[in-house]
Amino acid sequence: MPSTPQPNDPCPCQNGLLYGECHQELNEAPPSQMLDVGRRRYAQRWNGNASAYERQGLYRRLAQHLSTFGNFVRIIDIGCGRGEGLAALQEVTGETRSLLVGLDENSDCLKAAGLRFGIAPPLTRLKRVGRGGRKYELKTLARRLPQFAPIVLAQTDLLRPDPELDSLIASGGPYDAVTLWFSGIHSAREHDLIMVEAKMESDEMHRRATDLAALEYAANFVRPGGCFHVVSRFAGDDPALLRRQAEEEMRALAEHGPVQLLGVQLFQYNEPTSGLRIVVGGPAIGNANTFAASAVFGIIK
Repeated sequence: MPSTPQPNDPCPCQNGLLYGECHQELNEAPPSQMLDVGRRRYAQRWNGNASAYERQGLYRRLAQHLSTFGNFVRIIDIGCGRGEGLAALQEVTGETRSLLVGLDENSDCLKAAGLRFGIAPPLTRLKRVGRGGRKYELKTLARRLPQFAPIVLAQTDLLRPDPELDSLIASGGPYDAVTLWFSGIHSAREHDLIMVEAKMESDEMHRRATDLAALEYAANFVRPGGCFHVVSRFAGDDPALLRRQAEEEMRALAEHGPVQLLGVQLFQYNEPTSGLRIVVGGPAIGNANTFAASAVFGIIK
């Protein structure tokens, strides 16, 4: 039987962090607290990435890239995290009549976003339901909807039906764009029953499922002529090759909805290399250059 890793050992998940920085607290938490630990640790670690991206002006460049395709005032940001993307979108729209809706499953990220914008913490809408051992289910709590304001934050799981929230969001539409920037997954999510039953055994599989769910959101809520904006991270030393790879992935995504790929642009940036952070791509990246691939789709329904 393999020995239990020590805090200073490399984490068995092979993401380049030490076990004490990564999975230790989650693995040692009792099942009833595991989801809270996973969300909190992800929010703490993601702050390292998002802060680094913001200091480099990456979020602003992404928002500006989207703005070159039209005048976007009403936007739904899926996986809004701690709000850095929403802040950049707010800055670029520059409209007093703008409506920005931020959605995320992670309550700790949403609390941080609320603090950033000086608004009340979003109501908890997802209740954990134990399914034996470390497996769990998420139940959506009724009548816990946010109030409409220039910035709206709401907890939801895009992989689960949420007709009550969908109805509220639809009442503020139609929207000009749906954005999905840097989608991620906290470590406890691997024990979510929906992940287990769908055999989503990697972050990559979860990302593809989220991409499809976000595409459906865009098809339902964005006006004809509006946009769906997906940003993913790539690493390598050949930008032309990486761009072709990104275009190939995005064209495959476009086959699943009423969208047309309008353009892909690469933005070079630097990942944080120390402190609490999400290690993108694991240790295999090494010293390779990192790029944000910004893909903009037009809604053609």
